[in-house]
Amino acid sequence: MTVRARRIYYSLATLVFLIVAPILLAIASGYRWIGLEQGFVKTGALFITATSRAEVFLNDQPMGSTPKRFTHLRPGIYQVSVRQNGLQSWERLIRVSPDVAEIIGPITLFPAAFQRANIDLKGATGVLADPVGNRIIGWQRQSTGWLSRDLWPSTDRLIQLTSQPTAVHASPHDQIRLYESIGEVAVVQTTGNQIWTLAPFTALRWSQTSDHIFYGQRLSQVYRFDALAKTETALTTGLSYSIQNDSIWSSTTVGTVTTIYQQAAYGQASSQVVTTIDGDWRFIDGPPNTLLMQRQSDHLLAELRQTASSPVLRSFGQADDWWWSSVNEPLVWQNGLELSMRLSDGTNTLIDRSGAITTEARWVSPEHLLLTLDQRHVTIRSTSQRQGRSTLLSQAFDADVTSMMFDRTQRLIVTVSQEPTPMVTAWSWSTTPLKL
Repeated sequence: MTVRARRIYYSLATLVFLIVAPILLAIASGYRWIGLEQGFVKTGALFITATSRAEVFLNDQPMGSTPKRFTHLRPGIYQVSVRQNGLQSWERLIRVSPDVAEIIGPITLFPAAFQRANIDLKGATGVLADPVGNRIIGWQRQSTGWLSRDLWPSTDRLIQLTSQPTAVHASPHDQIRLYESIGEVAVVQTTGNQIWTLAPFTALRWSQTSDHIFYGQRLSQVYRFDALAKTETALTTGLSYSIQNDSIWSSTTVGTVTTIYQQAAYGQASSQVVTTIDGDWRFIDGPPNTLLMQRQSDHLLAELRQTASSPVLRSFGQADDWWWSSVNEPLVWQNGLELSMRLSDGTNTLIDRSGAITTEARWVSPEHLLLTLDQRHVTIRSTSQRQGRSTLLSQAFDADVTSMMFDRTQRLIVTVSQEPTPMVTAWSWSTTPLKL
């Protein structure tokens, strides 16, 4: 090859390199050629996941199943749909930005409507619900007293009572039940139906270590009750109290200062002053091992947290009502028509602001909240920014709901209505047929 030919080839190779190299670098950096008008444009990406396998559509064109990744998308707005037979489709307009990978999901698809089934009352003329114990019982009058039976979950257990029950409370593992009636509380050991009768008390709290131990308050005196030994022991005094790791926390308020006390639930140790707080604060019922308090003057909700030096109050916000679960999901509270929750990073976020009063809130999953509104409607809402905060499923009830039970595993709620006659109804958002 002559020197002149080598120079020509070298010049051509250099020219090709100078043209191709920038193009390859642009493509490697996320740029794509759009056309003569726009040239090379920086692209974005989408990553879509769902809790079950579903089909993904982009601008109404089928693109495959979840999980689905789209790379090198031209910046702009895309219509994204996630579809599965028998379920409501999920659709959103998603903006794709240059050099940004947008993560959507995991998306949960729900059926178009709840399944419904009435629960047999088995001859019961009255119905009582225990939302904390997640149980519904029916009762009927007999010549020898009152007979109680389990309606949901349904069992063959029958319990004979001497007085008409007005409320029922089941221990965390249902070994003990408390049946309130006018003037007394019947303590029933469900394995043997042994009955121990107590004088009435308020502010029931179950022990976190034993199903047979519970606590209550008469006037300002806190008691520990042992259902096996059939004993009651006077503990500390206070206007309010709470349990944390079987330690008794109580409060008294003098003027505008609240004093917090702590006492061991067992032994002879007396209560000790822990700290003082400005304002009239009371302990309220809350999640296990969590000390919730509320200021009486403005209903400010707060958590009393222990630090290396002394306990401090960590406020949530003003609350008319509040709900929690036992699986470390966010505390939810309502103030007026605003529904809020506390995130894991300690910040508060608004869930909803509507014209309806929330009467019950339960977590369906970590990002889906089931709400009962005005005792007449139930909705499942998404609380996730990634899925989009919206109502996913809604149902109107035939009558005012006085109580609602919840079974997350079976995707089931059970409602109790008392007017015009007692009625227990199961509602399911599962895709499998409802069987009770």
